Amino acid sequence: MRKGNRCIIALILSALLFDTVASAQQSAPPPPPPRPQSAGMVRLGQSFDAPSFDSLDKEHHGYLKRSDIPKDAEALKNLRAHFPDADKDGNGRLSPAEYAAYTRGGLQGGNAQP
Repeated sequence: MRKGNRCIIALILSALLFDTVASAQQSAPPPPPPRPQSAGMVRLGQSFDAPSFDSLDKEHHGYLKRSDIPKDAEALKNLRAHFPDADKDGNGRLSPAEYAAYTRGGLQGGNAQP
């Protein structure tokens, strides 16, 4: 093979390699998979920021008192402020069902959503 032919072949191969690399870099990466629900969190709307009932019930007595609701949990600040409204039976404690009703719908205007 002549030296000129080798240069042409090398240029063609370089161009093909460059084109392949450039097109691979231009293709968009696939979207990330849906974020799984953490065992210690419950779903609030589209986020996973409210602690689960079990993670808040540290004494394992099956209910939550207002003092069990952490002050620093942004997702639960409204619950702390309107605890009596979330406590549907008025016994001063939240049952798992009452907490679930809150995390499903939240409190708006002091009333739990069904």
